[in-house]
Amino acid sequence: MAPWPSLPKGDRQFPAPVFDDELLRQPHEPNIPIHQRTTPPNPQKDSPLFNGLIPPEIRNEIFSYALTETTSTDPSALYPEHISRPDYTASTSICTALLQTCRLIYLETYRLPALNREHVFWHERGPPSPADSYIDVEEGYFSRMPSWQLDLVTEIHLFTQMYWLEQSFEDFCRRSFNAKVEKLKITIRRGDWWWNESNEPLFIHPKIDSPGFDEMVDSIRYDRAAARAGKPLQSFEDGSWGSAFKLLPSLKELEIEFETSDDKSEELENIVDWAKTWKFPMKEGTVLSTEGCEEENWSWESTVSYWSENCPYCGVSSRATCDFTQVPGGEANPGCVEMRARMARGEGPTLHVRSLGWKVVEDVKVEDL
Repeated sequence: MAPWPSLPKGDRQFPAPVFDDELLRQPHEPNIPIHQRTTPPNPQKDSPLFNGLIPPEIRNEIFSYALTETTSTDPSALYPEHISRPDYTASTSICTALLQTCRLIYLETYRLPALNREHVFWHERGPPSPADSYIDVEEGYFSRMPSWQLDLVTEIHLFTQMYWLEQSFEDFCRRSFNAKVEKLKITIRRGDWWWNESNEPLFIHPKIDSPGFDEMVDSIRYDRAAARAGKPLQSFEDGSWGSAFKLLPSLKELEIEFETSDDKSEELENIVDWAKTWKFPMKEGTVLSTEGCEEENWSWESTVSYWSENCPYCGVSSRATCDFTQVPGGEANPGCVEMRARMARGEGPTLHVRSLGWKVVEDVKVEDL
């Protein structure tokens, strides 16, 4: 029968819905997650997704694609240039309308939003966000998740400045929302290193509390000498950020991205070589080790805001007044010339990213070899 056989144009009214599915009339089970309710789903035999026309493997791909995190194309959602970077150019979201179509689809897809979304947090120098988004406060972010959804969070990504890593990371690792986290990724950006504004030498130290550049240099020398002599490397002190990973009960993998600009690539190379020897202590005689893990290297072109305040080539305290024509011998400093040319084009330095991976393995002591 036609929907409106007797209603004149402009006078149509929607009748009360006709329930073909008796299940829709049944009362809801309050406070019980949908996937835990006893109500059986409609088999949806009229849908090609469920009547055999489309294989389950293809159906799963369709659902996963529909619930993939996407980057907004709205100009108002774009990140500021000093934050924008590859894969992080604007706010993201997952459209969850698919979960509302029917109970059967919900039961097949309810895990996907938590699994497909990157749970990423920015500790300083992060994108602007509404006050209720908790983009840099994990506790608030995860408190909005029911326990069953929190159990699906197995990966977390942290963009963190060095002060947060040294002062707050241990407290982060103690939080209960990390109970199921199996992989942690930490990104240290060009602007996250200590005193990057004044172009100070890069330094990082996971083994002692409140380290400085000199302590890092001493430890690198110590560890290299110990390795040559077949002796144990410097241990991780309690209170150091490198000793905190053992507080994550389910952690199996770690990834750290180290980023810097062209002028500091040699400094970063020295740090990365040392980082490959780090064996973060875990529980029950295990450590996080780089052994058997792949290293990834990549570069990208940044914007003007990524230059340090001091000229990285001649050391003038303000890059805006860098006198690139005056160097010993009277010749122009090639680095200063290139920087000025890039700035005139609205370009920043080339940034290099070195990514190292760690996985949990049995701790083999030097004395056991």
